[in-house]
Amino acid sequence: MKPSFVIIHIGTASGIDYIVLDTLLILFSFAIIIGYYGKKKEIGFQKAFLNSLFLTPVGGMIMVGISRKLITCNSCGTMYKSINDFCPECNKNEDGFTKEEVEEMATNKVTENSTFESFIKSAN
Repeated sequence: MKPSFVIIHIGTASGIDYIVLDTLLILFSFAIIIGYYGKKKEIGFQKAFLNSLFLTPVGGMIMVGISRKLITCNSCGTMYKSINDFCPECNKNEDGFTKEEVEEMATNKVTENSTFESFIKSAN
């Protein structure tokens, strides 16, 4: 006798499907973490994330590791590449001097010792 109802098979995931899904979830999670670390480097979040997805997390970590770190400006807080000597926003270096001030100090050859010595001579 045939049953009078029809069993519909909706396609549940088998054990192999779960392994693939778990592996993809783990790779995606690692890619997000590596992208976060790449955010503070020249490579940036997007490139680090995509490299981690396509080159596996090991390749992504290598790419983030060889990328240069971004410098945060002490004056305005802007992050810029380390190859620049001056911040692109406020035009100051790490010590807070502008290009003009640095050039003036270089032409006058003012050093801490010479200003200290001139201060002592003026006090006597």
